[in-house]
Amino acid sequence: MVLKAYMHFYLMRMYGPIPLIKENKEVDSTPEEVRVYRDKWDDCIDYVVALIDEAAPDLPLAIEDVSNELGRITRPSALAFKALALVTSASPLFNGNPEYADIEDNRGVRIFTQSYDESKWAKAAQACKEAIEASHEAGHVLYTFSSPYYLLNEELTRINSIRCAYSERYNQEILYCAPRAQTNWNYTYYTKPFLNPKDANNSVNEPMVVPTFRVVEKFYTENGVPMDEDKDFDYEGRYDIVTTPSDRTNILQPGYKTARMHVGREPRFYANIAFDGGYWWGNYYYTGSGAPINTKAGDQQGKNSSFRYTITGYWMKKPTNYLTSTGSNGSAMSYSNYSSPFIRLADLYLLYAEASNEAFGPTEEAYEYLDKVRERAGLKGVVESWSQYSIFPDKPKTKEGLREIIHRERDVELCFEGSHFWDVRRWKTAVSEINGPIYGWTIEASTAEDFYQKQVIDNLRFTTKDYLWPIRTHNLRINTNLIQNPYWE
Repeated sequence: MVLKAYMHFYLMRMYGPIPLIKENKEVDSTPEEVRVYRDKWDDCIDYVVALIDEAAPDLPLAIEDVSNELGRITRPSALAFKALALVTSASPLFNGNPEYADIEDNRGVRIFTQSYDESKWAKAAQACKEAIEASHEAGHVLYTFSSPYYLLNEELTRINSIRCAYSERYNQEILYCAPRAQTNWNYTYYTKPFLNPKDANNSVNEPMVVPTFRVVEKFYTENGVPMDEDKDFDYEGRYDIVTTPSDRTNILQPGYKTARMHVGREPRFYANIAFDGGYWWGNYYYTGSGAPINTKAGDQQGKNSSFRYTITGYWMKKPTNYLTSTGSNGSAMSYSNYSSPFIRLADLYLLYAEASNEAFGPTEEAYEYLDKVRERAGLKGVVESWSQYSIFPDKPKTKEGLREIIHRERDVELCFEGSHFWDVRRWKTAVSEINGPIYGWTIEASTAEDFYQKQVIDNLRFTTKDYLWPIRTHNLRINTNLIQNPYWE
């Protein structure tokens, strides 16, 4: 029943209102009987919530037979799905979106919500809180890296706690993931750089999917505020070449020429982004800080061929579990497989902070759950960080300011996990977030002076119609009661 609810919700995120098939049609149904209509958005959400509410009381709080039943739905995961659905319904894309207000079917029924309803945020906040309480009762906590084989210092432990919260199978932060443990094989295959010098010759993977400048610049400074707001950070000079200090050897190669924006960033930057002059711990490199990362032309992780290289000068760490590695001869890769979490506790904390702020404005409880996530990342609380380091010290004290902070916190904490894809749609910020040029360093260069020149490598286009998927013309012809999504005619 919960899976049925989730699959309905997944279609709703893509297409908006969908036809609700609450009972199977008879095989001898007439053509007219199967020409269904799209139901109203609020009716679709009510149906998803009703399914989960009916199932949740009978679901186990936690999986006890872990060897056979991991990946099955629990009460916390069901309630987390409900919370996500209600937050989505309260968000600008579906909550009184004026661009969809006049969309109606051939009966004259308008299927999208007509006006903004702030009470939807309060309902979403309550659902988030119930899911958090059930998760805590079940023993879910924010993940902390530990291993019986590798003793890491505090900084590397923090970095790996951030990185592995996503890729460590069935850890206690994950509320739900698929039962199969090999679903992320392709994600690793296309994102892990050549760490072993012999990797490239043996083609054990095909590294091509990389972070953009937009992602790299989203992360905070070490003071826990954006680069362009930090009064102690040289934002205008962020692309300048600097020499790395000798006392940050967990994250920076000492005495290395790199970009200023690679120095003095928050732990989540170093947990997620592999950059020229940094390190990569794990994946066969378990001593010290790990493998040095060098991405200029001719370097180990730089451009060495016509494909299988980073087009921006960066690599992403999070998709690769730290135990995945190639042998000493580079002839084969041993994958430590995992399934991407559908939702984890940090995600739920941030959903609650967002819904609470939208419903009630900045509150101590909104700060509390936002700060729980920041604390694991080694940052001070949001109010303290902005008051001490930001040029906008009162930003967290307004609904609009805290909204912007929470949105960015989700982008940073859930980086490379697929949440941004859906978040910028439900927030209706995708037009500004996605449109425009994609930048990278000059990857054909082999010297720091030539490499650290920002250049346009592509341009992306996202328009209003792209917020929802189009319905196939073939389906519209077969079922004339369906209507196309806005702007796809």
